[in-house]
Amino acid sequence: MNLRIKIMIFSLTLIMLSNNSCIRKNTIIANTSFNAAYLGSWEWIKSKGGFDGRTITPISEGYNQTIILSYTGILNWYRNDSLILYSNYDIISQFSPNDGHSIDILILKDYDNSMRYRISLSNNDILILYDQMMDGFIHTYSR
Repeated sequence: MNLRIKIMIFSLTLIMLSNNSCIRKNTIIANTSFNAAYLGSWEWIKSKGGFDGRTITPISEGYNQTIILSYTGILNWYRNDSLILYSNYDIISQFSPNDGHSIDILILKDYDNSMRYRISLSNNDILILYDQMMDGFIHTYSR
């Protein structure tokens, strides 16, 4: 094998190794385990956002909403006790593109993974869902 081929093989090997060792900001950390405190029934308190930063509530909108996250990976979303959305879901952890910290993402899998919310808890009794879009809403639920 001539020297030129050896150098090419060595260079390609280095490039492949360096690409595999880089961690990208959006790399999924895990998709098999998440905070079990997310599970259960959640009642809508308010949503705030939009381009005008308005706040909406069950009183202002004239309806209640409930989200139920089951341990079997099924999400049921009710409006005034009527089922409006049913989906398999997953909660994954990934690195935030803003600060590099780990965040949890709720993915509704029956919608081509296009329905995504950043999800977090406050004191284990407040669930917060963040729309993953510009001028999206922040939705607050309680147990």
